[in-house]
Amino acid sequence: MKKISRITLAQKALTDFFESTEKLVYTQADFFQLIERSRGAWGLPQTTPPKQIVQKWLTAGLLKSHDFGTSEEEHHILYWYGDPSIYEIAAALRPRSYISHYPAVLLHELTTQVPKTIYVTQEQSKKPAKKSTLTQEGMDHAFGQPQRRSQQTLTYKEYTVVFLQGMFTARTGVLLSSRYRNAFSLTSLERTLIDITVRPNYAGGAFAVLDAYARALSRLSTNKLLALLNAIPFIYPYHQAIGFYLERAGYGGRALDSLQQRGLDYRFYLDYGMEDPSFDKRWQLWHPKGM
Repeated sequence: MKKISRITLAQKALTDFFESTEKLVYTQADFFQLIERSRGAWGLPQTTPPKQIVQKWLTAGLLKSHDFGTSEEEHHILYWYGDPSIYEIAAALRPRSYISHYPAVLLHELTTQVPKTIYVTQEQSKKPAKKSTLTQEGMDHAFGQPQRRSQQTLTYKEYTVVFLQGMFTARTGVLLSSRYRNAFSLTSLERTLIDITVRPNYAGGAFAVLDAYARALSRLSTNKLLALLNAIPFIYPYHQAIGFYLERAGYGGRALDSLQQRGLDYRFYLDYGMEDPSFDKRWQLWHPKGM
C-alpha cells in the first residue's frame, strides 16, 4: 500500500482553515509564514521548504496562484483558495491598501455600471506639514490641465488594476467590506463621495459623480461627511464642490449652510480640463454645462 505523504494529509487541515477564515488571498511571503506557523497544527513535515509544500497543493488543485507583473516591472505572487473577488485580489497586492473610487462606488451600490478598472489606494507615510499658499492663479493653472492619472497599473483577466498613492489620512473613513467575507478594506460611503469629488476621472467623470451623490442621499450621513472634511487636510476648497453636488442631487438640509460657512473665497472647479464650463454663483464653482 502506497504511503500518503504528510503534505497530502494536511490538505484537509488547510481546507478547514480556509473554510473558517475570511481571508482567502495571501502574498507569497505571508503564505510561507502561515505554513511555518502551522506546521505542527497541520501535521506538516518540519524540514520541507514552504515553496515545495505549496507546489504540491497547487498541483493537487487545492490552491491557485498568479504572478502579477505591474507596469513598473514589479512582480507579486499571490496564492488563494476558492474563488475570491477581484477586490480581495487587488487589495492584496499592496500592504494596507484599500479599494477606492469607482469600484467603491459600485460596492456601495451608487452606480449600475460595473467598472473593469479597480482602484487600489495605499497611503503615503506621514510627512511634516508644509505651508502652502493657495492662489486663484495657481488653481486656475492646475485645474486647466487634464487630471493626472497613475501609471502604476497591471492587467488581470478583464480587469485593469490601478495603484494610487494617497495622501496620509491614517485610513480615515476606511472600513472592512461587509460583502465578500469582510476580506478587504474599502472607503466608506461618505469617504467614497469625497474621493470621487477630488478625482472625478477615477469615477467616470463629473456627471457620474453627481449620479452617485443622488443615489447616496437616502443613506448619506452629512455629519460623517463634514467630519471627514475636517479630518483630511485638503489644500483646495473641495467643500465648494461637495456643496454643489449635494444641492444638484436634491439635498436641501443644513449641511449646505455649514459648507458655505467654510468660505467661498475662490472660484473653484468641479473637474479638470473643462472646455467652456458654466459657473455657479452660489458655490463660486466652474462646472460642466448641463449639470
